[in-house]
Amino acid sequence: MCNHFALITKFPLKKGATKADKDRHAVNAANKFDRNVLEAKLSLVLGRSKGSKGTGVMHNGRRIRSHDYHTRIGKPSKNANHDSLQFIESLYFFEEKSDHTFKKPDNYHVFMGHNRAPSSGHGAGEKFVHPFEYGEEATIVIGDKEVDTLKNRLWFQHNGTITNARKLASDHGLNFNDYGNDSFLIGTLIYNGVDPSEIFKAYEGACTCIWYWEKDNTLNVFKGGTKNSSGVLTEERELYMYQNEHQI
Repeated sequence: MCNHFALITKFPLKKGATKADKDRHAVNAANKFDRNVLEAKLSLVLGRSKGSKGTGVMHNGRRIRSHDYHTRIGKPSKNANHDSLQFIESLYFFEEKSDHTFKKPDNYHVFMGHNRAPSSGHGAGEKFVHPFEYGEEATIVIGDKEVDTLKNRLWFQHNGTITNARKLASDHGLNFNDYGNDSFLIGTLIYNGVDPSEIFKAYEGACTCIWYWEKDNTLNVFKGGTKNSSGVLTEERELYMYQNEHQI
């Protein structure tokens, strides 16, 4: 069983704001961001009890995973199935000018995070560390250099083991062996435009999902559970929601 979470916070600036209003807004936004970082790290630290074999997080378009940490400190990164506490401690959530994937909006922050406990036969290594990232290939110019990137991105993460993943793949004209992992397959189907409700009616096994669309800034949560081959829900998954904003 894995652990995953999502956190979204908004702090809009009212139209016609004075300079004093903008200054207060900047201070409040910075304080909220600091609190969000602590909440994100705490969620990942606590989540290690359910999965410590590869950890990933997405914040406002920047995806960082535990093998990235090993790369940064000069250790081999081909196998991301390692204890991830050092990675969590090293997480950074600030803008780097060289990181063109990061967006620093004035009025919101979105975090997604996942602690992985790999299911037997469902992929090991950095390729399978959540959240997964999908998007259209694009090239942008930064200074005098062309940089390959993705646009219209989707980030997806999943908890559970889907036992009929091969059938779901074939039902949509895909070969499961090309994906090698039930979670990566489900994210691909959603990115390709398959109605999520269709997927969540058809799956067997265990499934809860979180995904975020860049194109319309929407955070989506599916609280599923464990279903048998007859489509009967035999076990519900826990979902904890906390809201401290008047409007999300």
